[in-house]
Amino acid sequence: MYDHINLLIQPSDEFNISKIMKSLKENVARDINYIIFNQRNEGDTSTCRLQIRGSILKFQSLFKNRYRSKIFPKFQWQASFHDHIIRNGKDFLNHYNYTIYNFQKHQLPSDWTYTSLNDQSDLTDRADFWLFD
Repeated sequence: MYDHINLLIQPSDEFNISKIMKSLKENVARDINYIIFNQRNEGDTSTCRLQIRGSILKFQSLFKNRYRSKIFPKFQWQASFHDHIIRNGKDFLNHYNYTIYNFQKHQLPSDWTYTSLNDQSDLTDRADFWLFD
């Protein structure tokens, strides 16, 4: 979806849901803003261990070419998130199906690219995949 993300994650004793969401939001916002503004924030406390800088540079180049004259605000997540504890197998299947078929609820095309129903093993090589028109 254009305005939210659905995830199924299993926290551990070391990384609870709040730490996971904090890290996810921190790293995604940092990378999106780097793509848009081509600058790092002072005091960046990134905890990201993934080596995706090459992909970020691809996204940045494509973004600049496509949206050169537009002005964008700084990307920022909402402060909160909604979580749900999976109670049993039936509950898991309900949430799994909701997550992967959510694009249909929003009347998006049946061939919607941004769903886990598609093979996305090469996404970091396809910078254009992530930029919406």
